[in-house]
Amino acid sequence: MDTKIFVKWGVALLIGVGIVVIGFRFAAWLLSGFFILNCLVLIIVVLLQSGKAADLAGAFGGAGSQTAFGPRGAANVLSKATTWCAVMFMLCAMAMVLRTDRAVYNITEESDLADAAAKLDCSRLAAGGAQNQK
Repeated sequence: MDTKIFVKWGVALLIGVGIVVIGFRFAAWLLSGFFILNCLVLIIVVLLQSGKAADLAGAFGGAGSQTAFGPRGAANVLSKATTWCAVMFMLCAMAMVLRTDRAVYNITEESDLADAAAKLDCSRLAAGGAQNQK
């Protein structure tokens, strides 16, 4: 049974990472759209989960079976979806930052080249003007 779980998580993560990689390499709109959809699903999944004190003891103000980090029960579908969405959120955020950083680097590199070309043209014009005056 553990193998099934690992295969399911592996397939889910591969699909998510594949979308992130394709969006990073080729289609920025795909990465942005996946990020927005992931954020919305993450918000919905977190809001649908019940709190730690949702059992009968919590209704009467008792701590019940809570430990320092809450009761450790079987993970349900919502907690698994929260984990997957959180991982995809972090991967998408990092990919978007790296993509933006790469685009800014390319723009500054091109502007440096344009400045150098403009200076070179000015020096050629000044040299050509000096030769015409002789």
